[in-house]
Amino acid sequence: NVCVGNLIGEKRQNDEKKAIDTAAILGIVSGIIVLILGVALTGPLLAVMDTPIEIFEATKLYAIVYFLGSPANLLYNFLAAVLRARGDTGRPLYILTACGVLNVLLNVVFVAGLGLGVLGVAVATVISQYASAIIIVTMIRRESEALVLFREPLPDRTEEKQ
Repeated sequence: NVCVGNLIGEKRQNDEKKAIDTAAILGIVSGIIVLILGVALTGPLLAVMDTPIEIFEATKLYAIVYFLGSPANLLYNFLAAVLRARGDTGRPLYILTACGVLNVLLNVVFVAGLGLGVLGVAVATVISQYASAIIIVTMIRRESEALVLFREPLPDRTEEKQ
């Protein structure tokens, strides 16, 4: 956020674009790491926390499905920081609000309508996380030239090392 804000202030659009792409990639990679660690450690952590046996499996299921949304969650948060660095605090809030409403509606459909219980709540949450990531990526791609994600391949750094 600070890095992008400085580049905006210095009117270094090429570097700003690189910083935004880096934020997006870092969000996705960090999310994948959280996903892997979360899935791997959910059971042991619930055991260490002395989760009651009657809710252990449901809690474990919810947590594992929830971690599937980590890449989208972190991508959204990293890119929302970019928008806030540009002085746009409204659109990240509107996206979260819309996706929060989507989450509630999907909870009703999956839990009350389809009877999926805890699984339905977790799936609704993950869908709303991916929706927020898709919306913010689409929004940023439509912005000025400095905010165009993934349109150019990353530079080949092997030539610079030689």
